[in-house]
Amino acid sequence: MKRLPHGFTLVELLVVITIIGMLVGMLLPAINMAREVARRATCTSNLHQLSTACLGHAQKLNFFPSGGWGSSWVGFPDNGAGPSQPGGWIYQILPYMDQDYWHDLGKGAIPPDTTASATRVANPMKILYCPTRRSGDAYPVASSSPGGANPSAPNQTDPLTVAGRTDYAINGGSVYIAHGAGPASLSAAQGYTWPSLASFNGIASVHSQISLDMIPDSKGTTYLLGEKYMSPENYTTGMDTEALQDDPGDLFSAMSGDDVSLIRWGNASYLPSMDRTASNHPPPNPSRIFGSAHGAGWHAAFCDGHVQLIGWSIDPTTHQAMATRNGHEVVDPTLIPK
Repeated sequence: MKRLPHGFTLVELLVVITIIGMLVGMLLPAINMAREVARRATCTSNLHQLSTACLGHAQKLNFFPSGGWGSSWVGFPDNGAGPSQPGGWIYQILPYMDQDYWHDLGKGAIPPDTTASATRVANPMKILYCPTRRSGDAYPVASSSPGGANPSAPNQTDPLTVAGRTDYAINGGSVYIAHGAGPASLSAAQGYTWPSLASFNGIASVHSQISLDMIPDSKGTTYLLGEKYMSPENYTTGMDTEALQDDPGDLFSAMSGDDVSLIRWGNASYLPSMDRTASNHPPPNPSRIFGSAHGAGWHAAFCDGHVQLIGWSIDPTTHQAMATRNGHEVVDPTLIPK
């Protein structure tokens, strides 16, 4: 009997390869979507834990964490909380996230232990990073900033080469409060003229102290925290001077005082945006707005503790109303895009 040849012909092999390629092309979007859903769940969990810590601070001390003294300052364990604390909101909530070790490192040293301070600032915390945007590492610090402060040498801190960052910012309200490096020294803080907070209507700002009673608007529709906008060129470098001048919103560490690295605002001019490269028409005021690397929207935590995704199509009036704690606006939750 005549035996049939074994194996594939070239045509059959090409057909199989084509079919496999088509299947892979169909599966990859689904796989990527599943991964993004998982990353968004992590981001939501991060904000939930951070907002719970902020509310724990407010319930125990009767006020939310302060914005700190300025960009040249970082947290010190012997300066308490609120307006007396140079470090910003993230440093102040560390004890409410079971991070007492990092909060208290160097405690009892007067003047502050500069090495302990540098160790704390250089330590990255994964809870402060959105996994869609970047990994939870320490990133390089610039030698100077457009605002005149020196990120690599905060006051009472050894010089830094890297620092932990944050992808989350506290709500500064609808009115941008100008800020800078802050007092030149600890002793100078006593006679320092702080920026006026007469128009401040957010949760934290320079030298602020806001209690739960100072939020007459619905806590369920008032921003507490949110993801901040960043230009993708600045995700990991921290040293790109040209890019930093375009968007200085990640110059300073997570342990810093009042700065756009840790505080963002919301009004018709400060609308949230998805992260964009410099060649892709960056939004106005990039270092002052909320935003994210998620295609679907950005996550916000509210003053009642809940977290939700907010779509990019949010109405400017609604966005501003949710950024103010005392504007007496009535926000319909069903109108918040998801």
